Amino acid sequence: MTSSSRPLPRILEKLKLTRDRMHILSLYTSLHASGVVHNDVEYRHWLRPPGGESSRIRLIDFDCAVVRDRRDEEYGSEWEQLVEGEMARVKSLLGTV
Repeated sequence: MTSSSRPLPRILEKLKLTRDRMHILSLYTSLHASGVVHNDVEYRHWLRPPGGESSRIRLIDFDCAVVRDRRDEEYGSEWEQLVEGEMARVKSLLGTV
């Protein structure tokens, strides 16, 4: 983490509410559509550059990520479970479930 970036606050009330929540959900949706599961959903992995708007929030720390090989047919239901589990965790942290 650079000194110019900071973790998003752990207290959800300090998020810019709906706009930030929707952007974070969108980041994970795009990630999953690209064949990646972050696999370590935590507040500390959501960064906003100083003075940044919600559209500038970034996901960091992909060392636990799982990348889907789209040629691998076996991954079907297991992949869906990974994605569903991760989205449930994201929504839980965001307070949207």
